[in-house]
Amino acid sequence: MSNVDKRNGFNLILSSGRQTRRVIRNVTAAGNPTNTLMPGDAYSIQADGTITRATATTATVNGIVEAMVLKGVNEGPISYDYAPAGVTIDVIGIEDPQAEFECTATVALALLDYDSGARVALTDTTGQVSPAQSRQAIGAINGSGPFALIQPVDRVNNDKFAQYARVIVRIFNLIQ
Repeated sequence: MSNVDKRNGFNLILSSGRQTRRVIRNVTAAGNPTNTLMPGDAYSIQADGTITRATATTATVNGIVEAMVLKGVNEGPISYDYAPAGVTIDVIGIEDPQAEFECTATVALALLDYDSGARVALTDTTGQVSPAQSRQAIGAINGSGPFALIQPVDRVNNDKFAQYARVIVRIFNLIQ
């Protein structure tokens, strides 16, 4: 099971040969009271323009967190490398319809799933705080899932059709 220890979350790998569309979004303490938001996490935009971490039950994913906006905490020189629960902070998000992300598939996928551009569900596991690393991945084939499956990652030690394979996805609602 060589795929298990690969980097997690959604990592930008391709943006169609042009500058990727990045935006600064706000996470409010009230809107994110219990979930940490890590680089590599998927997010949804709320009616007031702020974002919250997408979960397995989130219908729409609007972007992927790339990084935190570096501001001093309490006017000091320390910055957050993730958005802790209950903290107001700005994040840099990727909201680009051409952007492709590498991530982990928590289920085994068949070749037909890649060929058809199947929609897949988000698997949401709370990130690991000490390295500020996302633990989100994709899960089962789901006709209404927020991600479109593009292709397996062609790399040594990546069993393309096994559980925990590394795959490439796009955010579905951005490519419609």
